[in-house]
Amino acid sequence: MKKLIIFLIFTVLWNTISLAKNFKIGQKIENEFRFSKKVSFQLEPGVWEIIDRDIWFFGIIKLESVTLALIENNELIALREFGVSNMSAGYQSDIDMAIVEIFYKNKYDGCYERPEYTLVKTFTKGNSHNCLVINHIDPIEILFSPDDPDLYVYRNEIRRYVKENNIKLPKIMLQSHHMYFSRLVSNYWYSALYIDNPQSLDGPENNSKGQETSEYHPNNIDNHTEHKKIMSKFIEISSLRHMNFETIVNAKKRHKLKFANINSYKVQSNEVLNQLEQLKSLYKEGVLTEEEFNKAKKKILE
Repeated sequence: MKKLIIFLIFTVLWNTISLAKNFKIGQKIENEFRFSKKVSFQLEPGVWEIIDRDIWFFGIIKLESVTLALIENNELIALREFGVSNMSAGYQSDIDMAIVEIFYKNKYDGCYERPEYTLVKTFTKGNSHNCLVINHIDPIEILFSPDDPDLYVYRNEIRRYVKENNIKLPKIMLQSHHMYFSRLVSNYWYSALYIDNPQSLDGPENNSKGQETSEYHPNNIDNHTEHKKIMSKFIEISSLRHMNFETIVNAKKRHKLKFANINSYKVQSNEVLNQLEQLKSLYKEGVLTEEEFNKAKKKILE
């Protein structure tokens, strides 16, 4: 949601959270990405590298986001991007109105139905917003020729990293965007972006290039059974991630999204989340190897 981020540069005063003090480009991270003492996100097994850290200033106004990459054999396996901003500046009513305008009416993307989106789920009431968007992307197009010209500037550091390290980009990746903001909880807006190579989920080869012709496009997916299975799996994983995201950012119960109509009983069950957390703990403590962890996690999500 790049337009929202650009707008916040001119409207948001940063008070307490400072990613710049804690993270540097090239830094390696395992197990967990921590915003603050209260907010952190678990990372899948592997060595993640920070490949972008964006900081914008306008006077004393500041916003930050951090992008991490998981690379294996010079091929991009996954990206994670986490953003946070403090909405406690003056003119709050103007900020709230602008958030609605940009979240739901941005012509490039947003929390609303679009032909290329597989799933959109939102909650909005007053100044409270909860959003999950699931879709597929062409990483080459997103980095080198996006529709949104601001996005091209925004991804400059990632393009540099890809070129300098000769990183192979998948033809298509699956993406979920998770966002929450409510003044009833705090003045902080949080965002988590998960981008995965579908082949890391045991997906089939992608024969088509480009977002429109991809087997994962909603207009095409019914003709590609195996791709449809992988997208269904990704929807379940993303739903679990969003439920966890809501817990991490302390979303109010009445603001939480409902998943009963789109996923299996497993997504609705806290037992699955508990099992995954237990596995993560065992892996971090060294009880399970990475291979054992991945096998056990896959079995839980099957």
